[in-house]
Amino acid sequence: MSAGDQPTWMTLPPEPPEPRSAIARWQRRMVRRLAALLFTGTLAFTLTTWLLVRNEAPMLPAPAPVDISAATRTARAQLAALNKGDIRAAYEMFSAHYRKDVSFEAFRKLVTSHRAMFRTKEEEMESQEESRDRVIIDLHLTADDGESYLAHYTLTLVQGRWWVEDLHWTIDDDSGDEMTST
Repeated sequence: MSAGDQPTWMTLPPEPPEPRSAIARWQRRMVRRLAALLFTGTLAFTLTTWLLVRNEAPMLPAPAPVDISAATRTARAQLAALNKGDIRAAYEMFSAHYRKDVSFEAFRKLVTSHRAMFRTKEEEMESQEESRDRVIIDLHLTADDGESYLAHYTLTLVQGRWWVEDLHWTIDDDSGDEMTST
């Protein structure tokens, strides 16, 4: 026996080609099954999370409703100040934005030139919430001279306090002619 020759008991017979390809096919099937399992698990997790979030959202506390009564008190307080002739107090109820655009002197001239119009009593109020920090209030008023007016208030909530952002007065009839605006 030569050095290059090996005894037959040491040589391994070649493996049949069929079993090796069967293992490869089995491995490919397992990889596909694992990929499908991973995809299905991810899909199930995503859908479950979405359903839980969607169903839990109504359980969150609702935002606090707008306190229209506080805004209404501000509008009525300004009307009372105008009715008493306290122009400075009425002017101080306007927002900083309004006071920046309209000087006290201009407001005072407007009020004194239409004094009879500002001596009123309230007949009816309508309010509408526009947003959490903005409310529109319409006050139907009757002046001392018997004329009916509509005071259209726009109020804004700034740092927990309601301010008059805008005020328009109109004659309260079908024609809706605007008398004056402040």
